Amino acid sequence: MKEESDIAPEEDMEIIAKWNPIHYYIKFNSNGGSGTMTNQDFTYGVPQNLKVNTFTKSGCTFAGWAMSDDGEMEYEDGAKVVNLSTDHNAIINLYAIWRVDEQEIVYTATFIHNDGTGNTTTRTQSYGTALSAPTLTRSGYDFGGWNPEVPSTMPASNNTYTAQWVLQTINALNPVGLDMNSTSHSLTGYRGTTIDSTNPIPGWAYG
Repeated sequence: MKEESDIAPEEDMEIIAKWNPIHYYIKFNSNGGSGTMTNQDFTYGVPQNLKVNTFTKSGCTFAGWAMSDDGEMEYEDGAKVVNLSTDHNAIINLYAIWRVDEQEIVYTATFIHNDGTGNTTTRTQSYGTALSAPTLTRSGYDFGGWNPEVPSTMPASNNTYTAQWVLQTINALNPVGLDMNSTSHSLTGYRGTTIDSTNPIPGWAYG
């Protein structure tokens, strides 16, 4: 005996397929931020705006949505999207992108005097603000700059700058004891060091 489903109908019948629209969902991930956002329901073929971001992160500004936690921006806040998936009940993850508000973060510049004399050893201030190095002195030395060079504005990082010093030199023209009948001669030495007075110049002797 044949099953009822196998029996051909006595009359022609029109059979119409019934299609249900694909539904998928967007899941919003804070990616290090604070707050909650519920999933958003989408229907395939129907454009819809993404929910406006409500996540927050201290010291940062929301910059859009990425498809991975370290990806590039794919969608702006509230962007209109359509057909992000062809799988029914699929979940599409979007991740918040955060940009650091560098103006709100302070950094420290540390100045190593390196035996020099001066007042300021550190400056703590916001990124991008004018940065000036302290004025230093050191007996017997000329200031030779900073290593590394101090920028004109505060960078977005903490940095240390060390003073460089160049030993001064002095000249003594016709020192006592040299043959004054000769042409002019000089003794050169670093300030603060001792010049050999017993025989300052090879081939010359005190008269």
